[in-house]
Amino acid sequence: MIRQKRGCVSFPQATTVSETFFYNGHGVLHGTAINGLTWSGNTYALQQYGGDQSIVLADTVERSKCKGVVVDDEINGDSDWRVRTTHARQTLRLDNAENLEFDFSGRLLFGFIDEVTYSVAYSDGAAMVQHGARTPRGTTVRIEFEKATSATVTVDVVQCPYTPGAPDAR
Repeated sequence: MIRQKRGCVSFPQATTVSETFFYNGHGVLHGTAINGLTWSGNTYALQQYGGDQSIVLADTVERSKCKGVVVDDEINGDSDWRVRTTHARQTLRLDNAENLEFDFSGRLLFGFIDEVTYSVAYSDGAAMVQHGARTPRGTTVRIEFEKATSATVTVDVVQCPYTPGAPDAR
């Protein structure tokens, strides 16, 4: 069921918001459960009165009740980046160290991460050592190496995925 009030979206299920221009404003999501929301291709010119981010959560979305949410391909019309998404990528350089922390809080819509994928490209001559990702804490991912090395690490994260037929592992 979807209810709209003054440009807000309440309790979205099987909802699409796309190709919308937000001038001096932002989207607002109401409800603790979201099932099947696509929010893409929107343009934001938040300007002075548009707030701190492209989409504002009026309620805390429960992780176990958040499925099939895709927020992507948004266009930032301002010089600072306030557009939120449900998937993000970051690349950091590891120089003779044993771990890296990736903070996605400024990019992700929700305060949690459901899936993490990462890659490691070792520097020429650097030791190739065993490594792994720790369970995310909020919107932070930690990649640890067995011993100090040098490499470029890229991390991709996803929130509220939906895979038809797959058991819910949360």
